[in-house]
Amino acid sequence: MHEIDYISVDADVECPVCGEKLGNFETKDGPGAQVTLDFRDVNSFYSRCSKCNSIIEFTLKNPIEGDARANLTIDNYQKKSVIY
Repeated sequence: MHEIDYISVDADVECPVCGEKLGNFETKDGPGAQVTLDFRDVNSFYSRCSKCNSIIEFTLKNPIEGDARANLTIDNYQKKSVIY
């Protein structure tokens, strides 16, 4: 069973459904050791909105190679509400 990892985001991110500030970001795209990773280190991560309960998924829009990951911002990720 793959454990989740936690994601650190250095910007305020709003829920696209209700506008609430998101927090508690997680990923299954990391090593699965329940460690905290920078969002730039993974291709996808998610958060559940505490106000409207939507699950918001962030997916890297374009492939990034090598050292270019250091220059990523949250705007390089597509943000969408998903239903599981």
